[in-house]
Amino acid sequence: MRTLFLTSEIGTSIKQNGERKPCKLENTNNFLINFKNSITKHKIALFFASNPTTFESNDKYAGYIQSSFAMSGITFEKNYVVDDRTTNVDDLIAKADLIYLMGGQTLVQRDFFDKIKLRAMLKNFNGVIIGESAGAINMADNAYESRDDIAEESHWYKGLGLTKYNIEPHFSENNTELINLTLKPDSFKSPFIALENRSYIMIKENIATLYGNAWLFSNGDYQLINKINEQERIY
Repeated sequence: MRTLFLTSEIGTSIKQNGERKPCKLENTNNFLINFKNSITKHKIALFFASNPTTFESNDKYAGYIQSSFAMSGITFEKNYVVDDRTTNVDDLIAKADLIYLMGGQTLVQRDFFDKIKLRAMLKNFNGVIIGESAGAINMADNAYESRDDIAEESHWYKGLGLTKYNIEPHFSENNTELINLTLKPDSFKSPFIALENRSYIMIKENIATLYGNAWLFSNGDYQLINKINEQERIY
């Protein structure tokens, strides 16, 4: 039985003196404990890029995550970055224990996933899947991405079909312009859960549990549905 994590940000790196460096994972909202308990095999981890053509950047950010995991007591025998250099994606997925869908450019990542037919490849995958930010958005069956600019449009599209939940990552109640001009109006079309950084949804044995600060947007309004260091089963 696979385990899914839909995350906003899990804290694998920090900036020090203008330079980004990997860091040990904290156990905010029990993420580290839940992640460790879900990983039963440590042979192969796959890190799917958000932009399949930016090889140097993909390697760098996947390296931060791998180093952060190692600093936190989680290591794999082999780590692979999956982007346009990868020719045997289906073979790698068949052997993988962890799939990490990295954050970044949501729609570019969507197009990459469509091109390699990732939705079909993941149907029978039974390991752990972590989606961070863009990766978590693309995990949904009918995915939602809010617009970045008021002059643009939000997007609804077919995602990977791993979950019915849509998330809005990196949410802050201080961003009133985003809330009032985009998120509230968009919620008339379909509900979604806004996650603060370090908050996440874990789906294990078909049970979805919300961890950390989170808000439900629906029918033009929103409400806090969970708090930091608390958990709530959702339906």
